[in-house]
Amino acid sequence: MQWLREKLKYFERVIKEIKSGIDKYPEGTLRLSEYKAQKKTYYQFYCYDSKEKKYKYLGKGQESLIRRLAQKEYMKKVLALLERDSKVIKKLLDTYDPDALKKVYENLSPGKKELVVPYQYPDKEFAELWQAKKYEGKPFGDDEPEIYTKKGERVRSKSEQIIADRLYDAGVPYRYEYPLYTADDRPVYVDFTILNVKTRTEYRLEHFGMMDSPEYRSNAFKKIASYAQAGWVQGKNILYTFEDRQNPLDTRYLDKLIKRFFL
Repeated sequence: MQWLREKLKYFERVIKEIKSGIDKYPEGTLRLSEYKAQKKTYYQFYCYDSKEKKYKYLGKGQESLIRRLAQKEYMKKVLALLERDSKVIKKLLDTYDPDALKKVYENLSPGKKELVVPYQYPDKEFAELWQAKKYEGKPFGDDEPEIYTKKGERVRSKSEQIIADRLYDAGVPYRYEYPLYTADDRPVYVDFTILNVKTRTEYRLEHFGMMDSPEYRSNAFKKIASYAQAGWVQGKNILYTFEDRQNPLDTRYLDKLIKRFFL
């Protein structure tokens, strides 16, 4: 529902902007008359005079007035639309319970729970089922160090161990090097696939740990570009962390990412 709250904020900002500026526009209502001559379309503009109760022709030299009258009409229509939609969104936010479906199942007696298949599992069960999925990760080479996380899985670097353990300590479900497949059925092993249990949203997290190496850095930028082409946008569905020898992984920043996106 966060996207809906952001939309409401935008609507309210535009409503405030229109209301604070619309009085500066000229009085009157614009009318447009269209005619064709020599295969071209021409327009004549008129402004309604409320005092004389008739439309007056607007000719050359009054282009600015014409544009401002048109802009005012447009702003009024936008204002009416946004005020209507803002009321709808506010009512939805006030009454909508994102956990309602989950609560129906949770409020069943233990005996009945065993008899039904819920449409939406409670958070704990959903996370456990998601975490328990079997998959085959990227193979390790014989020369790679053996580094293990608190969860008992093998990772490729100390920094990946830190990331995995930080997620584990925070109770955030994740999969290490879970394969994703491209259009040509080629597996892509992003470092971490992470679940936001509350929103049921999956994110990717890729750690780039040797950014002081020109070759590694070049490959990292290529990888980021390929992810972008696949629709993975930083901050939307994928996150990046970086380090080099002089600037190790910032665990404070990592903790902020975990809190912002997964808790």
